[in-house]
Amino acid sequence: MIIHQRIVSVFVLVVALLLITLDYYYSEKINQKDVEIKLNSQLLVPDHSTSEKHHEDDSSPCGM
Repeated sequence: MIIHQRIVSVFVLVVALLLITLDYYYSEKINQKDVEIKLNSQLLVPDHSTSEKHHEDDSSPCGM
């Protein structure tokens, strides 16, 4: 009976460690995607403002 309890407790310990490892792995992966999204949005914002300047320059020679 004691042997079965030890086997079950070791099995539960291994499963718990596996779940903790998977949680850490996926949380790191999600954090990395969040950082990439933030960096991409920061890169896109200056491009958008320069494209607006080009449009304003195009409309100014028309006299409007």
